[in-house]
Amino acid sequence: MGIIKKFIKPEYLTLAALIATAVLLRLWGIDWGLPLKKAHIDESVVLFYTMRFFTGDLNPHVFFDYPTLYLYLLWLVYSAWFIAGKTMGVFGSLDSFVGIYLNGDSSSFFVIGRALSVLFAAGSIYLVYRIGKENFSEGFLPALLFSLVPVHVLHSHYSTVDVPALFFVLFAFLHFGRYYSGSGAKNLYLASFLLGLGAAVKYYPFVFLLPVWAVVVYLEKKAAVRKILLSAAASVSAFIAGCPFALLDYKAFISRFSDRLNLIVSAGPAAGSGFDLTRVLYNLKEGMTLPLLFFLLMLISIALVTGERENKKKMLLWFSFGAYYIIFLSFWKIVAAHYLLAAIPFIILSSAYALRQIRFLNRHPLQRAFLIVLLCAAPAIKTVRLNTLISYPDSRLRAHAWIKHNIPKGAKILRLPYTPEFSGADPYFVRVDWEEKSRAISPEALSSDYDFIITGTFDNKPDGWEESLAGKFTVIKQWPYIPVAPFHQPRITIYAKNA
Repeated sequence: MGIIKKFIKPEYLTLAALIATAVLLRLWGIDWGLPLKKAHIDESVVLFYTMRFFTGDLNPHVFFDYPTLYLYLLWLVYSAWFIAGKTMGVFGSLDSFVGIYLNGDSSSFFVIGRALSVLFAAGSIYLVYRIGKENFSEGFLPALLFSLVPVHVLHSHYSTVDVPALFFVLFAFLHFGRYYSGSGAKNLYLASFLLGLGAAVKYYPFVFLLPVWAVVVYLEKKAAVRKILLSAAASVSAFIAGCPFALLDYKAFISRFSDRLNLIVSAGPAAGSGFDLTRVLYNLKEGMTLPLLFFLLMLISIALVTGERENKKKMLLWFSFGAYYIIFLSFWKIVAAHYLLAAIPFIILSSAYALRQIRFLNRHPLQRAFLIVLLCAAPAIKTVRLNTLISYPDSRLRAHAWIKHNIPKGAKILRLPYTPEFSGADPYFVRVDWEEKSRAISPEALSSDYDFIITGTFDNKPDGWEESLAGKFTVIKQWPYIPVAPFHQPRITIYAKNA
């Protein structure tokens, strides 16, 4: 009876309601884009290489774009699903199970992968609560705000590495907070181990070791070197445990990692050489919403002026982790809103603590409640809009349905990326030009080989190549791009060869 009373405290019931609501927000539209296999190219790649593990070879070989820990976890989930299904007579052999993914309707594989992301998302919200509760005596507000962050809700709809990697970062900083509060070096080593696991999901968590070690130097003085070495050992060992072929097949790992590093991270002409903070802040604003980001930074600024010295010190420490990561990304060649996921919890936690330091709001609970509603409004509205739009049938699915009723059987079709997908049951001759090499071929040559051309783009303005088709092809149907997020609702245009 005592255990039951412990878990029906109002605090726990409120937290459970918050997490349940957050999960529902992330399950809303979880089947978006299905049964498309390449609706989100990153997701498709993750699933493809995960399914390759069913050959018995756990070496990803050429694919070190991401480390393997998340792929292994997803493979274990699929394995459990196969064993359960085979026991109940749902699946036959392993080959037939894999065949469903390769040649059949693979929707269930995507939904299960996305559901795994939702579980990591729910865990992340709980971790934000625990970090806030243990370090700032304020857990519910940061968890509430984080649960509504649009970019986190959106990426919880994908079976990709971003949400799971953030889970491990937050788990690590839960233990870092305990170390900082004096609970022993074991928490430092555990935090380092968890950052290593996070890096085995997506490489970036390793960069948080530097500010953690800076704190170790500040706290430990002469003992710092030994503890930093042990911390590094814990982190590297965790990474190798989650991505063993980074060591076992180090040549392939170094080759692919270097290629991806040069493509995404190294400064270069793709985004202008050197430091670019403006671009990163723009993406941060896109991921959080401008009102939320603005008000959180204002709260921190006010607390810096009015708060007590010791409280300001703790607030700035936690804010510095997010600021450090933002500055780190400012040197990258390519930046997207979801790259900023790891900075957002630190901003939210710091501002929630700042809110407690503003005496006026503590003396006026109605004004404080109004401010909290104001903080939640913009991200909640954007999140609902995102979920509504991604739940709407994808333009590629709508286009495919139209094609079945309006394009004659036996037609020769050229389709470019982000266009309707066809199966062997569709009565057409379809060539997929994923690398868009057809753009180098003249419209005259294309008209001799194809009856129809289908293009997919994430804007509503035809480019020069599309305009050049006008002499030999005519637009017969178009679905406009709906600005939602990358990989959603592309503009689909169908061109028919002129008679």
